[in-house]
Amino acid sequence: MKNNSLENTNSQRNILITGGAGYIGSNIVAKLCHEGYNCVIVDNFSNSYPQTIEKLVNAYPTNIKVYKQDILDSAGMERIMEQEAIDVIIHMAGKKYVGESFDKTDEYYSHNVVATRNLLHSMEKLGINKFVFSSSITVYGDCGKEYVDETTPLHPLSPYAMQKMECEEEIACWRERSHGCAIVLRLSNPVGADTQYMLGDNSKNKGQQGVVPFMINRVLSGEPLFINGCDHPTKDGTTVRDYVHVQDVATAFTLATKYVIEESDFMHIFNCGSSKPGYSVKDIICEISNVLDKKVEYSVGPRRAGDVSIFLSDISAISSTLHFAPTRNLHEMVQTHYEFHTHLLEPLMPPKDDITIKDNITI
Repeated sequence: MKNNSLENTNSQRNILITGGAGYIGSNIVAKLCHEGYNCVIVDNFSNSYPQTIEKLVNAYPTNIKVYKQDILDSAGMERIMEQEAIDVIIHMAGKKYVGESFDKTDEYYSHNVVATRNLLHSMEKLGINKFVFSSSITVYGDCGKEYVDETTPLHPLSPYAMQKMECEEEIACWRERSHGCAIVLRLSNPVGADTQYMLGDNSKNKGQQGVVPFMINRVLSGEPLFINGCDHPTKDGTTVRDYVHVQDVATAFTLATKYVIEESDFMHIFNCGSSKPGYSVKDIICEISNVLDKKVEYSVGPRRAGDVSIFLSDISAISSTLHFAPTRNLHEMVQTHYEFHTHLLEPLMPPKDDITIKDNITI
């Protein structure tokens, strides 16, 4: 059992990031490495490509190790955690598509709740007591409020959201047992990309894209756009949501990591978004038109049943405690995703999904 001393410098801190080759995880790794931490990426590459992090790994060859590992394999995870003398675990891995969670409930439960529970038990066994978890604002569901804060009652409406809520409960129980430190970040809608290392939303599940990638792909391919309802009580009649640049999200996780290292015996839950005023569907269409320098045609149909007109997260708690202040606006979200999308049009991926980061990856 290792001693999690707080006397080390950042360069001696070993952070394990589950799902670290994914969209958000890879951006977190980039930020942590920039801050001087050592990063251990654990990913089974079921929804990501090893090649997408190759540029990042090459930039930080002494700071990053990559393990192809399924987090449901507790013995394999414990070997990595012991071998790498892990100080903090950032848990990003899991199934993430709300719609798909209705059709694959058991699979989602296993990869989300069971995997999290097992990971916490392994941490307890090995004496690792610093944990940061990626949750979702979907846990609030249809709460009847336009702005939700951390005291808003939870009404999850999907298996995915219910599983995130159960994971939060598992973390609370772990913290009570272990007297550890935990921060849960309830994420809004991450958008954009890191264009230095080309870390963007390159999910293998192309049918589950976020709204900005979906719209850009359709506009560039000449396919029509369709808006569900223009009669909402908002500034332009379309729904308003909370979008946050993925690099701002990475900053939030880095601040959370610093906090759990420095403090002891606590659990905080924070919303992580961009808060007011939010962006409407028409705002996004207008910005895509500006970035692409192209008129965007769209048609309007009826509202979808259950669509909430405005749903935004109050981020005053994370701003006060972690001093989190998102800096990137909608233009930067759309512009960076477009640059990433253009980069993907190049023949980046080899014909087979082989592991090419030979010097840094353990299979």
